[in-house]
This record gives sequence, C-alpha cells and structure tokens, in this order.
Amino acid sequence: KGAPTTFYEAMMFEYIYFMISEHVDSVSARSCGNFDRLFYPYYKRDMENGVSEETLKTQLAYFLMQFVAIGNYWGQPVYFGGTDENGNTNINHLSYVFFDVYDKMNIYNPKLQIKYSNKIPKDFTLKALDMIRRGHNSIVFASEEHIKKSLRYNGEVSEEEIRCADLKGCYEFLVQGSMDTEDQQLNLLKPLEYVLHGGKDGITGELNGLEEPVEFETFEDLMAAYKRQLKHLIDQVIALVNKMEGYMSYINPLPLLSATFPTCLEKIRDANADGGRTNNTYMCLGAIASTADSLTAIKKFVYDEKLITLPELIDALDKNFEGYEALQKMLANDKDKFGNNIELPDSIAEEVVSFACDCIQWKPNSPARGGFWSCGTHIARGAYDLGAATMASPNGRFKGEELSKNLGSTLGSNHKGLTAAVLSIARFDMCRIQLNALIDAAISPSAAKGEDGLEAMYGVLNTFMDLGGQAIQFNMTDAETLRKAQKDPEQYKDIQIRVSGWNVLFSNINEVEQEGFIRQAEQASI
Repeated sequence: KGAPTTFYEAMMFEYIYFMISEHVDSVSARSCGNFDRLFYPYYKRDMENGVSEETLKTQLAYFLMQFVAIGNYWGQPVYFGGTDENGNTNINHLSYVFFDVYDKMNIYNPKLQIKYSNKIPKDFTLKALDMIRRGHNSIVFASEEHIKKSLRYNGEVSEEEIRCADLKGCYEFLVQGSMDTEDQQLNLLKPLEYVLHGGKDGITGELNGLEEPVEFETFEDLMAAYKRQLKHLIDQVIALVNKMEGYMSYINPLPLLSATFPTCLEKIRDANADGGRTNNTYMCLGAIASTADSLTAIKKFVYDEKLITLPELIDALDKNFEGYEALQKMLANDKDKFGNNIELPDSIAEEVVSFACDCIQWKPNSPARGGFWSCGTHIARGAYDLGAATMASPNGRFKGEELSKNLGSTLGSNHKGLTAAVLSIARFDMCRIQLNALIDAAISPSAAKGEDGLEAMYGVLNTFMDLGGQAIQFNMTDAETLRKAQKDPEQYKDIQIRVSGWNVLFSNINEVEQEGFIRQAEQASI
C-alpha cells in the first residue's frame, strides 16, 4: 500500500527486508541502520497521534525479540548517534527509549553501536557506560571523527556521504550504497616462521615463503628478511583474492540489494561487481602484538643481550619449548611487550603495521570490481583459528595457542593498565588501518563502582577517541565470577562476553576461549 507510516510499519518493513536479504539475496544484512535517525520521525508522529509510549515500547520490544530469536552468533548490529546536517547530534528521545527497553529485556542481541562524538549528550554516554558495567557488554563506541578522517583520506566521497556513512558489522563503516569486502585475515606472525625456517612453514615444513638462508648478523638483517617474507605473502594474498572476487557477482548476484543502490541502477551493474558507490577490499592485519613481542624478544635476547643464539631459539620453538622451560618462562614473563607504552615493542609494532600498509594500500583489487585494497586490524575468531596453525613463537607463546586480538596486547602481558594500552595504540596512523582499529578494554568491576568509576570509564573513552582511536569496547567481568560460571553454567547463564566484535554468553563459548577471558579478567584486576 506504500511506504511505512507508523513506527510499527517502519520496523516491520525493515524486518521483512532483513529476512529477504538474508534468505533470498543470500547476503548478510550487517546493520539495522542509524535507528534513532531513521525511526524517530515515525515514533514522534505516533506519539502526536495519541499512541501511548508504553504501546510503542512494547512494539519495539517485539522487534528486538525477533533478533534474539534468530540467534545469529555474530550478533545483529544497530547503531545510534552521528550528527545531522547542522552539526547537531542525532541522539534523541527514541535513543534513550531504545536503551531503556534493551536494558529491561536483559538481552545481548542486537548488538548496539554508538557513532560517538563530543556532540553526544554526556548523560546518554553515561547511561550506556552504566549498562556496560552492569553486564551489557554488547555496546561498542566508534569514533565519528575517525570515520570522517578515514573517508577523507580515501578521497572521492562528498562531505554529505561522509556525514551519513553507516556503521556496520562489528564496528566497521562505509559510505552508503557501497559494497566493500573483507576477504582476508593476515597472520603477521607467520612470515617470522618463514624467516626462521628458510621460507618453510614451521608446522608443516612446506615451502610457503621465500627460500632464503637463515643467517642474520644483525637484527636489522632479520627485520629486512621478515619484511621480504611479509611482502611476498601479501602479494600472494592479493593475487588470489583478486581472482576470487572476479566471480562474486556470478556466484552470488544481489538483485534486491542492487535495486537499492543508486549507482547500481545508473551503471546497470550488480553490487557484487562494480556497482557500488565504492567497491574496495580490506585485508585485516592479525596478531600485531604477538608479532611485535616476538620480534622484540629476538632483538633483546639474541642480538642485544646475547643470552641465547638464534639457532638455539629456533630449536626451542621447534620443540615447543620442551627442554627449554626456563627460556619459555623468561620470554613469556619479560615486561617489554606491546600495549604498555614501552618504546621498543611499540616502535616495532608501528614499523610492521606501517610496512604492511605500504604493501597493501591503494593496490587495485579485482578488475571486475574496480576498487582498491586497504587495511583493517580485526581478525574475529582468527585469533584462535590462525593461532592453531602457528608454531611456538619467541614471545613465549606455545604452539597452537591463541594470537593477540585486534590492536590489543598479547593475553596477560598488559601489566601497565588500560591507559598505557591506549597510548601504545595511539602511535598507529589510524587512517591507514582505518576499517576496524579497535581496543578491547577489560575493566575490573571494582574499578567501575560508583560515580568515580563511571567517570573513569568516561575518561578512558574520551582519551582513546581524542588520541585518534577508531573503536573501543569493554568487558566488565571478574575472574572469580567467571570461574564459578565455568563450573556451574546454569547458575550464571546470563553473563555476557564481548568477543572481538560481537557478544555471546560466556556459557556458549568453549573452554579454551573461556580460559582466555578469565586470564584477561585476572589481568584487569591487577
């Protein structure tokens, strides 16, 4: 009968589109959009027409319950905030209502994203932070200023497109009407395996890298070899993905989505071809801290202090530290680790990421798509999956253990607290790792108690944003409670955990991942 006219009809319209997109177009709808900006006119009109607010809240609760019932493991995103054409915040009455209903329902899906700037009312920010410290770990803050800078850095987009750019997925963003992809999670630690084994994989023995002698008189020689192996790996990935992406529009054409993109209609091209406003491809750099810490250990203990030779270190890694237990403990417990605002590991991390960006940025993607390559740092569950295929590493990590997540430090190595972690991350050029430059902030519940605790969280959030960070999410849990939940999941089935970019119940993740979050909570309480 035409476009939606009421709040209920607008939500139903979005839900129907979501279902068709997921099950007919076969593309995951990675956002429910800028909810307060899109839906407030319908909400306000209903109120003016005499519909009670309780009725509207009930309708909203039913809408949210649909996504709870679907049980999407990655969570269904919806975002709030941003600014209008006059520079005012989009946060409005519906924003508060939505958070109230969500809080009362005690759900963890949809996951909530806030397009954050200093224009957002402080009381709304404190409301969200208070929900987090009470267990709603499904909330993430993404910097509107970072989004603007990054899109300007890429160019070819108008200021209006930048202002209306959408948050999506975990905490990514893009210009409306675009079809950007994330096709590759790159394990930055793997090229170091190749360096230490003459180009061979440290687990399989296959020659996957450049075949080179393992002879390095200086750390600078080793670092140069690492960069050669890294560039070789990146070049292979780009060539492979470009070939694969050339078939995207044949394997999965998107008629419904394409019909909503003006540029697709103008070009008569599918969104999975080159029909989008932008059609770029992102490579996500994984294990940044694990790599920086490993290179730091080699420089420090092999070349500077000469406590061990490189062949001895390689032998220890090949044997997964069996017979080298004292060495493993020394490497694991060393304090020079990324995320503590320490020059050596932080500068190495900066060098590695900058070099990787040089190898990736602006390279053309598939001719069928007509875009270019850029970088992110989000590897989702790749921290576990890639870690399982990675041999022991010079930072004291055992074979198969998880790698560092996003821009965070390696598990258990952040001994100087959250502020130091923020300062380490601030060294990166965030416009070059633009898509998902995130920090996972673990905070002890005891540190967030009362008004002082809330203000402390608010201070961390704004410091991170002021230093150029893209996104920050909090895990507010204590180790003792998690241990109890591990033993008796039925009694603690509502405990939420923020995993990379989505939210899950603690009882729904495996024991290995549970142990990782317990260790993270233990570290936060120190």
